[in-house]
Amino acid sequence: MDPTNTGAIYCQHELERRRLTPRTLHEKMMVEAEPIIQHNWTDVAIHDKAKLQKIPVGQYCYWIVGQMGSYLSPAFCNIDERHRWTTSPIATLSPVQLLFARWHGQAYRFQDSVAWGRVHDPVIDKHCYLIVKTDSTRGEVTPITYKELADMVVYGKRQMVR
Repeated sequence: MDPTNTGAIYCQHELERRRLTPRTLHEKMMVEAEPIIQHNWTDVAIHDKAKLQKIPVGQYCYWIVGQMGSYLSPAFCNIDERHRWTTSPIATLSPVQLLFARWHGQAYRFQDSVAWGRVHDPVIDKHCYLIVKTDSTRGEVTPITYKELADMVVYGKRQMVR
């Protein structure tokens, strides 16, 4: 072996060129989020993984990914938490509904700001998905548009779910 030609051995970037197939639902989500998230990567790596472990098999979740992180919210409610959502009329709103209301309030307030719209406009910035857990570790990640997610979350239109 020629010691001057060791660069040919060590500089082959085979691993970087190879795309590994995601095995779990969380790995699929990490692959989807990688080109989108620029800040707060721990949202997907840690927080979404912990939430996925608590989700029952067969249940759907809404997943929103943007430049500043991600948001995973269940699309179901637990009967054993009934006391939480019957205490007041506002308690019946899910966290994702409150998030949509806040985003639309901000969009209305800053509608004349081109700079704000380029960075924070949810229609442009957010990538939306339906997540379903098919067994303890696997599941499906289905991309949907922001409008489709808003229709399901805010208006309750379910005909778009296939």
